[in-house]
Amino acid sequence: MTVSGNLLAQLRHGALLPVCEMTLDDQLHIRCKGRICAFRMQREPFRSTRICVQFVDLPEKNRIELMNCLNRLENHSLELQVA
Repeated sequence: MTVSGNLLAQLRHGALLPVCEMTLDDQLHIRCKGRICAFRMQREPFRSTRICVQFVDLPEKNRIELMNCLNRLENHSLELQVA
């Protein structure tokens, strides 16, 4: 995920986020705990921090919906490559 600003001093590898909430594909809403796997600052197109998060305690229903969403995105990407 991307968060505005430089948060490097406030993040720690392996730290547990009590709430990790996001909406993907305008349909899938995920809310669970998250564990910080990696992070880095980026300056383009604006100063922000990219954070890689592992979902923790993701409900089974959301896990299946997430897999379906990722499969749709992958299929769409493959269709664009063929076209």
